[in-house]
Amino acid sequence: MALQQQLYSSKKGRCAMTQSRNHRPITTLGQGLTEMYRRHSPRVLVSSIVLLAFIRICWGHWTVWHPVLIAALLPLGPPVEYYFHRNYLHYRPRTIRFWGRAWQLPDLAGAQSHRLHHADPDNPQDIFIPDCIMRWIPCGVIGGCLAVFGPTLGIGYALTAALTILTRVLSYETLHYLGGHCPHYVPKRRGLWRWIILSVRKRHRPHHLVNEHYHMQVASFPWWDEMAERIARRRGRLGAKIPKSGTARNLGVIIDRQGAIID
Repeated sequence: MALQQQLYSSKKGRCAMTQSRNHRPITTLGQGLTEMYRRHSPRVLVSSIVLLAFIRICWGHWTVWHPVLIAALLPLGPPVEYYFHRNYLHYRPRTIRFWGRAWQLPDLAGAQSHRLHHADPDNPQDIFIPDCIMRWIPCGVIGGCLAVFGPTLGIGYALTAALTILTRVLSYETLHYLGGHCPHYVPKRRGLWRWIILSVRKRHRPHHLVNEHYHMQVASFPWWDEMAERIARRRGRLGAKIPKSGTARNLGVIIDRQGAIID
């Protein structure tokens, strides 16, 4: 099947099918960061982190327990990333039958954007967190941390937690783009950065090119991904070997030119 891309227009509310475009190959870190920070999501994250770091420094009240809070939050990244990717980004529109009629449940904006990403994986327009989600992330993270940690631990701990989470999201965006979708970029110097980039690429490319049900994690150590796949194999949902999937490019959802779901 020829590679095609579904372009969703929020103004017209419909989808159009176009051939995959050729993208400029990224071969250096400078080119990758330049292309990355042309996008809305990284700019919002960097601006939010810089502003929040300034507020946190001005607030003060540092204690030895702040590193403990950061160390406690970091292990939550892998399971959150895995389940968000599996259950939200790979969401498929469902139809329920009630009183003899079929009702189409609404689709999710993040899942729509992720299908575009799978249709043309190396297109930088669809790699990063979409604007409809990104506009809520900084306010949601900061407000949630103030609500959870503010009344009990204090404002300083809440700001530290929010800064940790936003930095973790930015690291996801960076590794997802440079490691997973810049196949021509290979760091020249051997070291930790080269190992991280090649490790992310080795695990994430098969998710797009072979089978979308495997290797859900991107910017985390793969221990949670491997554990989840091992449990799924025991339950019979996944096989011992990774088979070639026919739905890796559309996630099993086909949309016509008018935006109607065919399958």
